[in-house]
Order: sequence, then structure tokens, then C-alpha cells
Amino acid sequence: MNKSHSAGAILINKQFKIALVNNRGRSWSFPKGHVRPNEKVLDAAIREVWEETGIKDIKCIKELGTYERPRIEYDNDDGKDKSKINIITLFLFTTTEEELNPIDPENSEALWVEPNWVRLSLTHEKDKQFYESKKFEIADALKIKIPLEIMIEDRSDGEGNHFETSVKINEKGLSYELYDIGPFVLKYAPCSDDDYETWTTVDRKFLDRLLLELVADRFKPTANFEHYLDEKNIPYEFYSY
Repeated sequence: MNKSHSAGAILINKQFKIALVNNRGRSWSFPKGHVRPNEKVLDAAIREVWEETGIKDIKCIKELGTYERPRIEYDNDDGKDKSKINIITLFLFTTTEEELNPIDPENSEALWVEPNWVRLSLTHEKDKQFYESKKFEIADALKIKIPLEIMIEDRSDGEGNHFETSVKINEKGLSYELYDIGPFVLKYAPCSDDDYETWTTVDRKFLDRLLLELVADRFKPTANFEHYLDEKNIPYEFYSY
């Protein structure tokens, strides 16, 4: 069985979207292509990313790994060896460029795709499996600067009720905090004061995994955070006052 070696990248922009390319209008994959004789694998990946996306300003974060899959067959691929195995090496690239403008006429379409749509958008099952196996490694490589505090919701209803939710990230991990004050609290918790606070904390060692899950799932602040963590099997601690 014949084998060929291809190189490419999972290319991520500033919005953490991932570039996918359309191969001759019939399949979607990460930008990649054949390694030329005497060409270094990384050089081939850089060249192929440029040819298939038009992106030149890239930073190589790391090599993600190598896997094998059969080439994708098409009805009019006459004369091409459909039994050929493609050995694919992918790197993790980042870029500050936004415009995708493919150079290769056989791969004339490229799109930025949200992380949660990548698996569904890829055509080949082996590409899907590789991406799924590397999601957490990608999250770990793309470290988020800490400490960080994000106000998710801050609202009042004009009747004395005030509601806040925020996320804090520091060297210890993540804290999802809720603060509620006003007559609404007394109505549903008559034994308490007029304020109610909760803290849901996730240890630092689970932080990269959690952040990637949140981005992939487009977690909504109105969702039950503790229930979400239970579904993802991510350990946490819950406190209330």
C-alpha cells in the first residue's frame, strides 16, 4: 500500500476560531498538503497554510502529532490510487490575521469556524478523532493570562433587587460567583438576610479543560453552573452565604 506524507496545522485566530479549508469543493479539512522532497515538515506546514488560507503571519506553538488515514475518494479521481494512506503531521499555529484568501486554486474556499463546530464540519472521521484527542492539549498550550476577572451579568429591576454574576481566575483556579440582594431574596428565603451569595470554585489543575469546554459549548450565564460541571465530570466546591 502506498503512503504519502502531508503537513499542516490547526490554525487559530485571536477570537479562538479555527481555519478549515474546502478541498476542491468536496471535503473540509485542516489546511495541509504534501511534503516536498528534501523539505522540512514544519516548512511544508507553513507553506501549505499560506497556500490554502493566504495567512502568512503565523506563530508555531508546537507540533501536535502525526496520524494516518486513507485519502478521501471522489467519483472522478480516475488514475489516482484510492488505496493510498496519507500520513499527516499537524502543528498548532496562531495568527493575528483575520482575512482568509487562499492561493491554491484547488482549495479556493476557507472559513473561520467556532471550536464547537469543528468536529461537525470536518469530513474525514480520522480528522475528527485527532481534533477531539488534542482539544485539551491545545487549551493547555494557549494559556490564558491570569489573574482575570470578568463581570458576566450586572442588573437591577427597579424594585430594589440587584443581581450579579462574575468569573475570577487566579493562580488557584476559577471562581464562579453569584450575588443577589433585595426583596426577591427575602420572598424565597425568609430566614435569611436580604442578600445571598454563592461561590463555585474549580481547582487550577482542571482550569484549562473547563475553559475549553466553556468555549466549545458557548456556555450561557443563565445556565446552572454546578449542573454543567456535573455533566462534564469536572470536580468543584460550592459555598453559599
